[in-house]
Amino acid sequence: MSATTASALSEFVDTYHLWFFILLLCLLGVYHFLDLVVYLCFKFLGGINESYYNYKTHCVENRRRHEKLAGESVSVASSLSHRAGAD
Repeated sequence: MSATTASALSEFVDTYHLWFFILLLCLLGVYHFLDLVVYLCFKFLGGINESYYNYKTHCVENRRRHEKLAGESVSVASSLSHRAGAD
């Protein structure tokens, strides 16, 4: 941007008293940017929290499945030993 263009733009803004509106638009832009950053941070943290919850749920399901299989193998082994003793 050349000096003449910058001064012409500055003169235009001074002539029509537009500094307030330019400042207002800049502040609204900063506010919107901060709002977007906060929203994306919360969305990111929510995704991390959901992933952690899914991981913990998966661990609990695996533990239950393991305990169920361990209980079944003990009952199968005891029934097999009982049958072997009966024969």
